[in-house]
Amino acid sequence: MQHQWLIVIGIGLAAVIGLGLAAYYRRRRRQQLELLAMEWGFTYDHDGATAGGDNGLAQLDLFQKGRGGKFQSCLRGALEDVKVAIFDYRYTTGSGKNRRTTHQTVAAFEVPSAALPAFTLRREHFFHKIGQLFGYQDIDFPDYPLFSKKYLLRGQDEQAIRGLFSDEAIRYFEQLDAKYVVEGHGPWVIVYTGGKRIKPARLRDFLTRSWEVFLTLPTA
Repeated sequence: MQHQWLIVIGIGLAAVIGLGLAAYYRRRRRQQLELLAMEWGFTYDHDGATAGGDNGLAQLDLFQKGRGGKFQSCLRGALEDVKVAIFDYRYTTGSGKNRRTTHQTVAAFEVPSAALPAFTLRREHFFHKIGQLFGYQDIDFPDYPLFSKKYLLRGQDEQAIRGLFSDEAIRYFEQLDAKYVVEGHGPWVIVYTGGKRIKPARLRDFLTRSWEVFLTLPTA
C-alpha cells in the first residue's frame, strides 16, 4: 500500500512540475515576442484578438479546420505599405484518445485592394498522389514537371489560380527548400508550416522568407 501511495505522489509531482514548466515557457515566449514587437515597431496582442477580425481572414482553409480555433500572440505592423500579422494559431481535431491539438505560427499579409482566388499550395506527399487516382484535384503545369511533382495546388477557380503562378513564381517555388503551406483568398496571403510553432529566435528569418513568398504572387 505504501508503495502505491509513493507512485501516486510521484505522478502528482510530475504533473505539477510539467504544468509549472509549461507556464514558464509560455511566459518566456510572451516576453520574447513583446521584445520583438518593440524592436520591429509592431504592436503585440497576447490574446490574438487583432489577428482574426471580420476582414475575411477566417475564410481561408486553415481557419476552417477542426474546432476551437484560437489566435494568440499576434504581432502586427506593415512592410512597404502591406499590412502584416504574425501570430500563433491552434485548433483541435478528433476526440478521446484520438484528440489532437495542432499549433502553428502564421505569417499573414493583407492587401485590401487585392482579390485573389482561393487557393492552397503545399508539398505533395504519397497520399495526395493516391488521391489523384480517384479524382483528387491537383493543378499541374506541364511545362514545369518539377513544380508539379513537388507541390499540390488546389482551388475552385483553376484558370485564375494559374494566372497567379508566373514562370518566375514557379521557378522560385521549385528551388524553395522550406516546407511552407501558402494560402490566398481575397486580400490575404498566409504562409505557415503545418503543425510547427516558430521559436522567437527564428521568427525574423520566418518573416523574411514568408515575405519573399508573398512577393512572388501578384497582389496589385
